[in-house]
Amino acid sequence: MRDRDNESDEDPDKDPSHPGVRNSISGFVAGDIVQAGSYTASYSAPALAPTSDDHTALRTLLRKCVVDLGETLGVVIGPGQALVLGGSARTETVALDSVAPDLAVLAPDLVIGDHLEAYEYLPDSSAPRLVVLEWDGRFDDQARQVLRHQGRPQRLTGSPVLNLRTGSVCGLVDARHGLALAAPDPAAIAGQPINQKWLTLLTREQLTAGGHRYPDQRLRDYLTAVRDSADSHPYAQFLERLGHPPPLSQLYVRQQADQDGHRIPATDVVARHPRGVQVIGEPGMGKSSLLRHIATTEAARWLTSGTGAFVPVQVPAEVLSRELPLVEALAVGVSDGVFQAKFSHAGLAELFASEPIAGVPWLVLVDALDEAPDHARAKVLESITRLRDNLCFEVVVTSRPLGIDLGARLARGSGDRAPTYMIERFTRAQRDRFAEKWFTALGNATPAETASRFLRRADEPQLRELTHIPLMATMLFILFNSDDTAQLPVNQHELFVQFIQLATDKLGKPTERRSETNPVRSKLMLALMEIAHRRHCARELDRRPLLDQVLDSPKMCWGDLRSVPERRDAAVAALRASGLVTQTSRGFDFLHPTIGEFLAARHLVVRYSRGPEVHQPRSLALLAPRRTWPWPHYKVKVFLAAGWLDSNVDLTRQLRRLLAWPHRSRNIEFIAELAYHGIPAARLPVDVRDRATRYFVDSVKSTTGEAWQRAVHLLWTYDPAVAARAVTSRIRALAAMGPGRDWTRSWRCSTATTRMVRPSSPGWPITSRASQRHGSPRRSACWT
Repeated sequence: MRDRDNESDEDPDKDPSHPGVRNSISGFVAGDIVQAGSYTASYSAPALAPTSDDHTALRTLLRKCVVDLGETLGVVIGPGQALVLGGSARTETVALDSVAPDLAVLAPDLVIGDHLEAYEYLPDSSAPRLVVLEWDGRFDDQARQVLRHQGRPQRLTGSPVLNLRTGSVCGLVDARHGLALAAPDPAAIAGQPINQKWLTLLTREQLTAGGHRYPDQRLRDYLTAVRDSADSHPYAQFLERLGHPPPLSQLYVRQQADQDGHRIPATDVVARHPRGVQVIGEPGMGKSSLLRHIATTEAARWLTSGTGAFVPVQVPAEVLSRELPLVEALAVGVSDGVFQAKFSHAGLAELFASEPIAGVPWLVLVDALDEAPDHARAKVLESITRLRDNLCFEVVVTSRPLGIDLGARLARGSGDRAPTYMIERFTRAQRDRFAEKWFTALGNATPAETASRFLRRADEPQLRELTHIPLMATMLFILFNSDDTAQLPVNQHELFVQFIQLATDKLGKPTERRSETNPVRSKLMLALMEIAHRRHCARELDRRPLLDQVLDSPKMCWGDLRSVPERRDAAVAALRASGLVTQTSRGFDFLHPTIGEFLAARHLVVRYSRGPEVHQPRSLALLAPRRTWPWPHYKVKVFLAAGWLDSNVDLTRQLRRLLAWPHRSRNIEFIAELAYHGIPAARLPVDVRDRATRYFVDSVKSTTGEAWQRAVHLLWTYDPAVAARAVTSRIRALAAMGPGRDWTRSWRCSTATTRMVRPSSPGWPITSRASQRHGSPRRSACWT
């Protein structure tokens, strides 16, 4: 390099326009030329990237979006709207007289090295010619990107530029003064409708680069599997006569959820609390159906409209207790046969390792926290907390009441607490709508008339409570549809007995002739009761697939079936015929956890048919007093006690121990649960009944606040008539305090967290929120 100041004037090669400087430059140079003495550049234009068949469909869509406006071209970006070059070298939106077949997708982001394509429309050719453009980082005097093009363009002005990195149109070519890119108007981008036909062609990388909140092909396959799996009805076997059982979405009736007196539709809890929420409720209240409905609705929204707030992942709580990384545990929770068709376990884990879409989280729907083994529940709670601390995940948890404050236990590391809602029973209108939908789905010839006849019988005092619980209502519909002249059950225990009997009748009574022709079905019920006991309340819970447990059960009788495939086929046919299990792509499972708990209790009733006896210590421990409420597997124990009492077993000694002084306050709720499940106070031993009544009444008269409302619930569950008298007495006692005492303030203090609602039936119910903290199921207390 030579110094400019030392260059000789006599140099024959000097540049006449710049004395003393010699320049020898060849080739096309982009950018400013530096005066540096003698500088020789050899530049060759880069070979234009060959067109790829991977983008053929995208290019076809691009051509369909181009409109010819005479002097310039434009691109359709909305119904009756086109993006064109304006007079100020910027873009503007104009109205179109005709509707174009497709809309372009805009994404103005552009970086050096992007592969850009546009179509040149030559006047002597009917087919447009694809040209490749490049931006090397230069801008013109109007701050627009300067484009390079090999050759001289003839008619590119207004042609949309496709950026293959984003898979979107990044602007329009302006060839009126040089060759520049006119970026889209921000208003045009903000108001752009979603063109799913275009976005479906893009890869995950293109969608992310273009800032499009839209699922790629792999995520759409996942959403399709979620929608189909979650929308399959768990009781589809009762609808098989229809050929194509209706999906859950056709039978689902939206319930209400309550948080400290604030009631909202249960399906709106996620929209109201996108950072997570807990939903608790009694057994059979529709918690799992709520999660399935949320998963189905959100997956269908992504697939149909291309929008959504989150991507659902529904898993049982038990998988979060395993010693696996969180994404591996989620993959285990959903990797059943539905997903294995297109996803391996590793593929699902990879999918869950990052956000499904930029800015969109996974919504983990954790079902049945209460079904996680007691020793593993702490691990499940820890896993949920870790998921919530990860910005890629939001979590919804469902559970029966556990006697703990889930909001506090599942608080994030920052201390933020997700709210806890109590899912409510059906209202009268919801129950009536649910009945008509079910009788229609059951193939009844006159569903409206049948529903009306059922509801007239359901309004009897003994049945009214059961029909407002979704699971119980479903079982009643099935029983009524099988024989609308039969006597319907009047309590939970009787309902389960009749439902199991219906299943037994479907399998065939175990007569000698039937046993010879079909021994598998004749013994299946005994095997299911034993399996239910091992799965719910054995010391070592058996978590193997239900079908494998049936094949290994010593209760089964296989007859002449010797080979494992033959036995498996016979067991599958018997399970499908029973009506007590549901088959998903994950395998067989009990129709509902409560049915498994009832079968486990029936196993114990059969095993200890004479009740608790001294020479069988394990039988004595079944109803022994506990230190806390709710008891482990308390539903099994309630069904067990109800079964024993129904068989005239004397439980006086066991019930007296529960009400003895050291144990009474922690076990009195078991007596109320017995009454709720069909053992009225009148059937209890006299001294037990009187002692329980005195305890409940004293609590109503002497407590305030949450303790008072809890006492009212227990007394109403135990004896509604006595509850009405006790509460009336409390009101009169407060009113009798006289003008010198502010009895209204005392009453508000006593009932601070109690909400009184006018029901459709006679009487005023009191509903409590204390039960969600104390763990007892919530019910409405009614008195006239």
